[in-house]
Amino acid sequence: MQKQRNGVDSVASNPVVDGRTSQHPPVDMRPVAGNMLRPYDTAATPKVENSCSSLMSKNGRDYNIRKENRSEATSTLKAGKYIINVDRIEGVDVSTSCEGFTVSFEDYKIVPGNGSCHPEVVGHKIYRSLIIKREGVKSFLIALARTVELLLMQDGEEHLLILQLLYRGRPFAWTSVNILCDGSWVGMLRKPPVDMAAAMDGAPADPSGPSIRGNVAPGYSDVIQEAETYLASADTNGLAKEGPAGAEVAGGPIIQTRREITSIASVAAGTGDKPLGISPQHLTGTSKPAVKKQKLNVTPLTLECDADGCIIVPDDYKSGTPSPEHCAGEGRQSPLPAGVLFGLRTLNDRLSPRVISRQEGVDCVVNLKLRSVIGLPLNAICTRVLLYVVGYISGRTLEIQNDISDPSLFMRPPNVISHQKEGGGSIVQTFDIELEQIIVAEKTHVIVIIEYATDSKSVPIAFGHASLPIHIKATEGNFLTRIRLGDPRQPEVRALDAEGSLNPAFFSGWSNNASNYTQMEVEERLNAAALYKRLLLPVSTSAVCHACSFVSWSINGGLTDPYFEYPGEPPLSEEEAKLHAAREAVAEAKIPHRAASAGLLKVFGWYPACVFSNFTDIVPYDPKRGFFICTEAVHGVGAEKALYFVVTTIDTDKCSYVACTKHLRWSSDIGVPHFNDPAKLINDVEADPNVVAQKYLLKVTNLETIKKYGDKHLLVEVVGWSLLKLFPENGVLRGGRYAVALFEGTPPPQLLDGEVKSHSLEKVFNYWFARGEIQYCSPPASVVVSAGDPHLVMQLSVDHPGRPQPQKLMATPLHEDVMPCVGTEGSVGYQQSQILNDMGVTVEQAEEAVGAAVSSFLQRTIKRKCQSYADMNIRVVE
Repeated sequence: MQKQRNGVDSVASNPVVDGRTSQHPPVDMRPVAGNMLRPYDTAATPKVENSCSSLMSKNGRDYNIRKENRSEATSTLKAGKYIINVDRIEGVDVSTSCEGFTVSFEDYKIVPGNGSCHPEVVGHKIYRSLIIKREGVKSFLIALARTVELLLMQDGEEHLLILQLLYRGRPFAWTSVNILCDGSWVGMLRKPPVDMAAAMDGAPADPSGPSIRGNVAPGYSDVIQEAETYLASADTNGLAKEGPAGAEVAGGPIIQTRREITSIASVAAGTGDKPLGISPQHLTGTSKPAVKKQKLNVTPLTLECDADGCIIVPDDYKSGTPSPEHCAGEGRQSPLPAGVLFGLRTLNDRLSPRVISRQEGVDCVVNLKLRSVIGLPLNAICTRVLLYVVGYISGRTLEIQNDISDPSLFMRPPNVISHQKEGGGSIVQTFDIELEQIIVAEKTHVIVIIEYATDSKSVPIAFGHASLPIHIKATEGNFLTRIRLGDPRQPEVRALDAEGSLNPAFFSGWSNNASNYTQMEVEERLNAAALYKRLLLPVSTSAVCHACSFVSWSINGGLTDPYFEYPGEPPLSEEEAKLHAAREAVAEAKIPHRAASAGLLKVFGWYPACVFSNFTDIVPYDPKRGFFICTEAVHGVGAEKALYFVVTTIDTDKCSYVACTKHLRWSSDIGVPHFNDPAKLINDVEADPNVVAQKYLLKVTNLETIKKYGDKHLLVEVVGWSLLKLFPENGVLRGGRYAVALFEGTPPPQLLDGEVKSHSLEKVFNYWFARGEIQYCSPPASVVVSAGDPHLVMQLSVDHPGRPQPQKLMATPLHEDVMPCVGTEGSVGYQQSQILNDMGVTVEQAEEAVGAAVSSFLQRTIKRKCQSYADMNIRVVE
C-alpha cells in the first residue's frame, strides 16, 4: 500500500516508487530555451546541426531564392545545356571514412499557374559517386565521379535541383538549389526527409550553417538537337494519340501499367497536348518571355514559443469534430452504464453529488485513491502509472506548487510512480495508490499518465492520460474517468527510468534548434502542447478518448461505495459495451501473464531517440462486428498533373472485398492528395494472420481533355501497390494508423496468389525485396491508412491532438528515414483545385468524368478477376 500522510510536499522532488522514495537527486527544473529539445542521430553518419535556404550568386550579386516575393528572382539563363558541379562541403563533422558517399540529383522545372507556381519533375533521379578529401576540421573538397547535365529548353526557364547526400545508401542531408544563372551556388544542408515545401519556400538563409557549394557552367549544346532527341526517346505526350499495347480503349479510359519514363505533361493552361518545355517557339529559335512567379500555396507546420518558453498552439489546431459517418454506433448510448458493466455498482445505485466540505479559514484537504486502470490492449503485460499533482498548496510555504502555467512542470519527477499489482487480470489492472492530506486550491488536478510494455525487449508505450479534478469545487465520491488519447508531455521528458528520473544521456542529446525538426517531430510537439493546453478542461466527446477505457479513483470516498461515471463526461456507447463483452469472452489462457518483474521494470528506463505517440490497439476480434479500414491520404506522388485514388482489396477463402476512394479533398496538395471518404466497414472475415489488405494506387491523367471529351480520353493506370497485415494472430485484431510504403507498378502474381496466403508477410516481403523483384516508388511515397475495430473509427478518423502518429510499415530502416507520411511531407505547393482552374475545368466536371473513368476501370478489373477465378465471389464495399 502506497500512502503519503503528510501531503505531497515530500514527493515533489523525490517521487514515491511503489512504496519507496527515490534517492535520485532532483532534476534541474530551469526552463530550457523554447522548451523544444531534439536528439542528434547517433548512427555512424555525418551530423547536420542547422539548415538554411539555398543561394546563388554571379558577379557579386546574391539571389535569395526563397524571397517572399518570388517575382523578384527571375532566371537569366538561355536555352541550352549546363554542367552542374560540386566542389566543397563546410560545417559538417565527418567522423567516418570518406569512402561510401554518393549524391543524388532531382531536377524540377518551376511551372507558373493561376496565381501560383509549382515544381514539375524532369526525368529521373541521378546518382553520382563523391570523391572527398578532407581540407579542415569541418570542411572537405569534393568532386563528382561523372558530370551532371542540366538541359533548358527555353530562355528564362527556372529549375530547382534537389541534392541528397548519402552515406552507404542512407540519406543524411539534403539541400535545394534554384538555378537562376550560371556561376557559383551555395546550398544549406537540412536533415532528411526532403520537404518540398521547405525547398520551395524555406526559412531565411544562415550562411554560417553546414553547406555544400558548387557552380553552374554553360555546356554550349544545340538546343534544337537536344529537343529532337528528347522527343524521339521518350513518350512525354500527355494526351496519348494511340493506346499502348494491351490497353482498352472501347468507349472508356485507357488502362496500362506504369511507363518507365514518367509523363510530365504541363500544368499551365493552353499547352494542349504538347510535351513539357517543347513548343513551336523552341523549334524556330524564338522564346516566350519568362512568366513571373508568385508565392506558393503551402504552409508547413512550424513551432513558435511565447516569452515563457511554451509552444504556441493555434486556436484552430486539430479542432476536428466527428461527422455522422465516423460514428459507427458511437452515438447510441449503452443501456448499461460503465460502473454497472464493470461490476462496480448496481442499476439501483444513485449518485448523491456532494461538494468537498470546507470551513472558512481552514485549508481544504482531500484524500485521493487510485484503484485500477481498465481497458488496456490485450498484449500489455506490464503497466505503470505516473501521477503529477497540479496546482496544490504547499503545507510549508502555503504557495501554489506545480502550477499548470509552468513550462517545466513535466520536467520534474512525478509525485507517484506505481506498477500494477501482481497477477492482474486481462481487463482490469489494479493499483494501491493513496495520497492523503492534499491541500487543494481552485485548479488542483491529478494528471495520470498510463504506460505499458508488451515484452521485456519492447519500447514502452504511452497509452494515454487522465485528468482527475480534486479542486475545492470538485465532487466527492468514487468515480470512473475516461482515459484520453495521447501524451501531453514533450518528447524529451518522456524518458523516465524506473525510479522516475529523466535519462541524462537521452535528455542532453536534444537540440534547441527547431529548424532541424522533421514534420513528424513538429506535429508531435504541437500535439503534446495542445493536449497540455486542454488538461484541465472536461472531456467533451469520446472521440478523443480510448474506447471503454477508464481510471477508477476516489476523492474522500469509501472503499465499499459504488463507482459512477464522472459527471459531465460522455456516457458509454453501445459499441464500447460490445467491445467490453468481447474482451470478457477471451479466455484467460490467451492473455499473457502479467507480472511487474525486475526485467519488465527495466523496460520503462529505455527509450528510442525520439518518442512518438503511435500505439497499436490489440482487441478480440468478432467476425460479426468485423473491422473498418479508412484511406486518409497519399504522400509523395510528385508534381505531375494527375489525380490519384486508392483501391483496397481483401481476399479470403469465401469472398474478395473491393473498396475505392471516391471523394478527393480538392484543397489538398497535388503531391499529398487527401480523401474525404468515410470508413469502410467489413465483416464476416475470419481472423487469419495471412489475410492482408492490398492497396493499389491509381493515377488518372490527360485531365485537360475533360472539358471537351469528358471521361473518354482519360488515362487510368496502376502506379503503385502495398500490403497491410490486419491480424497479428488468430482471434485478435490490431488497430491504429499506418503509413504503408508504396512499391512500383503491380505486385508479382505469385506473391499474392501463393506466398502471402501460406507464409507470414514479413518473410514474404524480405524474400522478394532481397531478390530485387519489388522496388519502392521513386521518389518515396506512402499511403496513410487507419484500420481496426469499429469502436476506433472516431478515435482514428477525427483529426485531434491525441490521434496517434502513423507507424511506418513495409519499409526498411533506410527507407523509413526518407518516406513522407505526415504534415506537408511530399507536398509541392500546388492545390488539386488549381489544376482544374488552370485547365478551365470545374470541380463538378472533374468529379463526374474521373468518377466514371475510375468506375469503368474497376468494373473491367473485377470482370477479369472473375474470369481468372471462376468461383470467386466479389463484393464491392461502398
